[in-house]
Amino acid sequence: MKRTIAYLVAMKRFELFDEEIRSIADDEMLIQTISSGLCHSDVNIYMGTTNIIYNKYGNMCRGTMEYPVEFGHEPIGVVVEAGKNIKKFKKGDYVSGPTLLQGAFATYIIVKEIQMAKIPEGIRNLEKCLVEPMQCCVNIVRAANPLFYDTCAVIGCGIMGLMTIGGLKNSGAREIIAIDFDDTRLEYAKKLGATLLINPKKQDIDEIIYEVTKNRGVDVVIEITGSLSGLKTASKIVRNAEFFGALSGGKILIPSMYGKTEPWDAETGYNLMIKSAQLHSVHPWYSTDLERDREIAVQAYIDGIMPIDEYVTHEFKLEDINEAFEVMTGKDPTYIKGAIRF
Repeated sequence: MKRTIAYLVAMKRFELFDEEIRSIADDEMLIQTISSGLCHSDVNIYMGTTNIIYNKYGNMCRGTMEYPVEFGHEPIGVVVEAGKNIKKFKKGDYVSGPTLLQGAFATYIIVKEIQMAKIPEGIRNLEKCLVEPMQCCVNIVRAANPLFYDTCAVIGCGIMGLMTIGGLKNSGAREIIAIDFDDTRLEYAKKLGATLLINPKKQDIDEIIYEVTKNRGVDVVIEITGSLSGLKTASKIVRNAEFFGALSGGKILIPSMYGKTEPWDAETGYNLMIKSAQLHSVHPWYSTDLERDREIAVQAYIDGIMPIDEYVTHEFKLEDINEAFEVMTGKDPTYIKGAIRF
């Protein structure tokens, strides 16, 4: 049996290949791919700057590019074959979840049971129920854990920021502050539960934040732009620690991938020191129960708390994957989330 797979063969250039699919092991499943999400964390691979590899100690780490590369990690598919040790899934089940170091831009992929969550048949827009990014947002919301009447701010209202705001809506936060340069995205944030919208290009963010929080600062800031300018903003607005008092600094969550080469801003360093904020990396590996996160993600989708299907703005065929990445890395203001459809 053969599959068609997109390999990155050079910087910013994919080619399609037909190749034989190996036999699955007893603890594996063969999945026919329905769709696969495009993720900004893959941009560094696409640009040819770096890749994630396993080092000689068996740990994942940053590595140099060696072509060809298969990647993509947000598949949705249907089980066509299940190994004899698979307990949770059977042939015909719809599943979604993360793949690691194995490309999901392929017509068929082989996965392990622990990677996947079941998607109930008949739900709306099943082909857009991208569990992996929603799973990440579930982890972010659970790590943020705002106390009753805390203030939260989300810097960056792309797909991850929007789904995080959807999750925070049902938390104990008194204010959910959405910060972005794009007014349309801010309106999406409002629809999903943001109580205060700030466009720093048009508004004085410091004045607004310290008026709303009565000079306290934001208790929990989620920086999700992946830029040091976003981290600088987070360091400016996060809650102030009291040098002679009982109030400690607030939390800054950084689920973003800081993969750009950017100069460090000294003001950020001083802010982090003076405010003594907790700088908390909440990538998926922080989670204590990834399997549970995936199950919650599916339910949050069904309940409309994380309606990711409404924000998949661009879909492409596998043969158009080069165009898909050009659009994702370009400046189309209407782009929020893209996917490859099979």
